[in-house]
Amino acid sequence: MVATVKNLTIKKTISKLIVILTALGLSVTVYMYNQFPKASVAAEMSRTFSGDMFENKPVIFKEKIVHLDLKGAPPSLAYLREFIPFVKNIGATGLLVEYEDMFPYSGKLGNIPAKNAYSVSDIKELVLLAEKNDLELIPLVQTFGHLEFVLKLEEYVLLREVPNWHQVICPSRNVSKELIFAMLKQVKDLHPKSKRIHIGSDEVYNFGECNDCAIKLQKNRWTKMNLFLSHVFDVASYAKTKLGLSPMMWDDEFRVLTEEDIKASGLGDIVEIVVWQYSRNVLDYLRPDLFVKYSNAFKKIWAASAFKGATGADSFLTPVGHHLANHRSWSDLALSYSNQVHFSGIVLTGWQRYDHFSVLCELLPVGLPSLTASLILIDNYTLTDIAIVEHAGLVLDCDGPLVLDVGPFYLSDLVSRCSFPGSDVYSVMQKLLILKRRYSNMKEIQGLRGWLSEYNMNHKYSSPAILDRFIGEINSNRIDAESIHSEITTSLEKIYDNFTITEVIETYLNPVKADIERMWEKRTEISQMNFFPRRPF
Repeated sequence: MVATVKNLTIKKTISKLIVILTALGLSVTVYMYNQFPKASVAAEMSRTFSGDMFENKPVIFKEKIVHLDLKGAPPSLAYLREFIPFVKNIGATGLLVEYEDMFPYSGKLGNIPAKNAYSVSDIKELVLLAEKNDLELIPLVQTFGHLEFVLKLEEYVLLREVPNWHQVICPSRNVSKELIFAMLKQVKDLHPKSKRIHIGSDEVYNFGECNDCAIKLQKNRWTKMNLFLSHVFDVASYAKTKLGLSPMMWDDEFRVLTEEDIKASGLGDIVEIVVWQYSRNVLDYLRPDLFVKYSNAFKKIWAASAFKGATGADSFLTPVGHHLANHRSWSDLALSYSNQVHFSGIVLTGWQRYDHFSVLCELLPVGLPSLTASLILIDNYTLTDIAIVEHAGLVLDCDGPLVLDVGPFYLSDLVSRCSFPGSDVYSVMQKLLILKRRYSNMKEIQGLRGWLSEYNMNHKYSSPAILDRFIGEINSNRIDAESIHSEITTSLEKIYDNFTITEVIETYLNPVKADIERMWEKRTEISQMNFFPRRPF
């Protein structure tokens, strides 16, 4: 009891200090220490999300759909067995599953899946897990843009709208529709109880440029936007009438259209529009009248935020503070326009790559603290960010800092020890961030800048006596890099295959590790030299 009171006192003191520093205009990283007995965590989670802990909560988004982006980093089924109940417990009502090349397409589509794609039995288990946890499962199939995973393949080269642009399929060729409909049908067959399907259609660049499209535009006296609307109407109609699914799609291509244009297309009656924006302040990028227009033109509107994967294509640790700001901004907007716009719910996106060809960004377990905090905010909008972070730390059973800011103002060398699905991955990525920062700081040491520069290392020319001063600094980072390599491998192999582990290490650790190792080797070589040549070399 005494220890618990002491811990709460420490937390309150830290909270007050942060409030004071923030009021003074200082950029601060929040460290919240949570040292509660594990036995109490489940009870607190139950109290929180059953609505007993906080009073006077406005219900902003009834449906909260968590996006599961599987492209290029498929979590094991063993991990999903932990992850799916976890997201249910923290407030999710559904999953938006973007398979891309992880879906086991077969027959004529048999070359589309990645070699490490899920099997049919895997998909069936995933569907069953969602059903058992009372989560709506909405599959997402790209049907216009972001089709790199198909159009990169030799047999589909001729379906590209632009020969050297792998993203967009030509909407004017019959074989394009045949391919898309076949993909939708196979996905539907393995999701027999799903009521909705997301048909993507965001960021459709460079369409309407091939010869087939030029002919179609001229023949119908269409603009490119007419061509876009015609294609997505055909796809949405197929999903609605042939598959019995309500189609959802991203909104960005509709932003330039008038309300009359949308109504005339017929899409407003069959499509549920999903308005996405991942910035700290949604209204910096989306005008308020956009939502009024959509409300008049579409029967259902969804918001789409981000809990990870939206702050840098090569980000490996999620900045919780950014995503809290994004969700608070969406909540502000929904409350402000509640008399004019009714949102069916919110999709919390969690991107794994910016597109098929980009590197992996934050892995799924790394984003779970952000997802937890974001769902707490949505359900308890009146709480301050500090209170949200404190409670998220409790839910996640963390005894260290919940990382809010991973930028240049990240001050802590302390690593969170939490207990949630994949929490050891979260911890080791914090260690990687600390290593990168220490390495960057080491390179700025005047002695190393002046005596172990690229020039010094290339020509093996420096002062051994001065370099010997930095043996401990360089070797400490070298040892840490080796340790992190081992920890990344150990923590990731519980969740991912070797392809994913290799990519993470080659992308985020090896460049730093190789630089440190080179500095160590060159320092050693130079320190062993007894004489040096005359200049110039």
